[in-house]
Amino acid sequence: AIGGHREGGGNGACDELAIYRSGEVIADSCMDGNARSIGKTRLDAEQLDQVFSWLDRFAPTEIIVEAGSQADGAAVNLVFTGTGSQEMDEGTRQDLLDFAADIFAVMSK
Repeated sequence: AIGGHREGGGNGACDELAIYRSGEVIADSCMDGNARSIGKTRLDAEQLDQVFSWLDRFAPTEIIVEAGSQADGAAVNLVFTGTGSQEMDEGTRQDLLDFAADIFAVMSK
């Protein structure tokens, strides 16, 4: 449903996040060129409802955030595999980026 890659920034991040339609979430780090698993989890019911709401409403989208344009300075590439027909507005794009970032932050603690 959602795949994300974040790289660079002040801490030299290199992170991967995959959120599946089943609710499974997998996070990995590729920092220092060494791939390692951060962990696996499942979305809670509210999070899964949000993902399905986006999937049903919005068309497939790729969101690219250039390095230096966010607070942490990292570049982000997020791929969303929606099945709807509506294009995402900027607010929804930001909501999707924030959603993925929040899940990754919880998993990496």
